[in-house]
Amino acid sequence: MTPHPAAEARKAAVQKYPDLAVQGSTFNRRFLELYQLTVERNPDALALDDWPLVLARETAYSLVPRVASSTPQPTAAWQPSKLERDAYNQKHALYYKSGRPVQ
Repeated sequence: MTPHPAAEARKAAVQKYPDLAVQGSTFNRRFLELYQLTVERNPDALALDDWPLVLARETAYSLVPRVASSTPQPTAAWQPSKLERDAYNQKHALYYKSGRPVQ
């Protein structure tokens, strides 16, 4: 009997990522999700001898938390509140009527 071509890659994937063999683990569930996506979108990829190891690597990468960028994100420019705008307008309205300064 001829061994399955991906058997060695399956063993290597489980050895490198032990949580893959734990049914119901986060890693196992994510692996199965990616497997289903591969079946639907790129079934030819499953013909390769190393597909279990490749898919396990993709699973591991997808589960790594992403670090926020150290570059500060731009914030909106400061805008005065309506109360501040009204107070400013009232204060300056005393000085200018009809386009000229009030004495």
